[in-house]
Amino acid sequence: MQAVYFAPPSFTPEPVANVALALGATRGSFRPGLFVDGREVWFESLADAGEFLRRAYVASGGGDGGDGEGDDDPSPPLPEPPDLPDGPEGEVDDVLADSQRNTVPAARVLLRMATELQRVIPGVEPGTSHDVVWRDIETADGLPALRAGATHMLRELLMRRPRTEEGHTYLRWLSAFRSWWRLVCNLGLRSILLDARGGAFRALLLAWAKQHEPWLLRGPNDRLFPSLLMALLVGGDARMRYLDQGAPWLLEHWERWWHGEYLHPAFLMPQSHGGDTPPGLSMTNLRALPLPRWAWHLVGMDLEGRASLYHLLCTLVAQPQLSTNPKHFELMLFACACVVGGRQPASKEWLFWGFEHAFGPSDVEIGAARQVAHEALRWLEEHLPRSVFSEGYEQAITAAKDIRYRG
Repeated sequence: MQAVYFAPPSFTPEPVANVALALGATRGSFRPGLFVDGREVWFESLADAGEFLRRAYVASGGGDGGDGEGDDDPSPPLPEPPDLPDGPEGEVDDVLADSQRNTVPAARVLLRMATELQRVIPGVEPGTSHDVVWRDIETADGLPALRAGATHMLRELLMRRPRTEEGHTYLRWLSAFRSWWRLVCNLGLRSILLDARGGAFRALLLAWAKQHEPWLLRGPNDRLFPSLLMALLVGGDARMRYLDQGAPWLLEHWERWWHGEYLHPAFLMPQSHGGDTPPGLSMTNLRALPLPRWAWHLVGMDLEGRASLYHLLCTLVAQPQLSTNPKHFELMLFACACVVGGRQPASKEWLFWGFEHAFGPSDVEIGAARQVAHEALRWLEEHLPRSVFSEGYEQAITAAKDIRYRG
């Protein structure tokens, strides 16, 4: 009887000299068999077996990790404010669409393919597979999805912001918020998001400011509030409280700067926060970003508030057919871009917080961000399923994220 061994990352079959070695492994952590509907699974080829195991291995990342310990809770969600916009789906800024009018948004391509897989899988016979060809991914426009994914994350972080700046909970939230800001800057999305012509991102900040910091919307700085609000959130509540109490002083110095007298440090914001070198962009960075409640059903059942963007990426890369919600794919593409990394190094350089309003993103910035989106789509295409199986086999892959290994 032939016996082979599969191992990540390639999952290439490696012959085992004696089947007794494989049977002996079942005395440890190896399972003696995999059964679906009471019958042991079988595959037409070793390639199919390797693809099944690869997808199950990736999907298991949608749980709490192999050691069963799970990730740190990024703090439970706060009650959802009723006046925050739901999200940026369907909104594409003209400044981003002008040069891409003949391309299809990447999230729409993934949604179409996920729907196609849902249609195909019920017709696949047990033991057989259906080859998957991801059409139009490389030519799709991924930048709108990156902008939307970043906005979804901002909305979730604002909802989770503690009502007091004291204690461990707030410091953990601030660390997560700064991680998100570093990623936004590294991907070259800062000017694109803060652009005065932007839609959902600025609308989200406006709704939050009206509810929590209405003083920002008074006086000549109301049209520049998004950049100032981001600087205050990244800097921490102490700076926000200081400027709130000194709003007349702020406006006075703003007027003096506007007339060219001088540039006061209060009007500056960091392009990125902390560190002299670019942050290490990897899967670990995604664990700091909490997963929105509307995506919890895709990850391990016992995670709930502990779920992160990392878990969503693992789940949807292994089984994109589990969702037909475009917001899920926008988050996934943002996560892929964070893994691939951007071209903008972290910096301690300071920038006037009204810069984006006055000038907006340059063609170079838009082109660089679009290149990051393209590389993220190429990375995603390499890791998406290459074949799908019958419904029972697909359910076994889904169940992988609920497996917990206890010592």
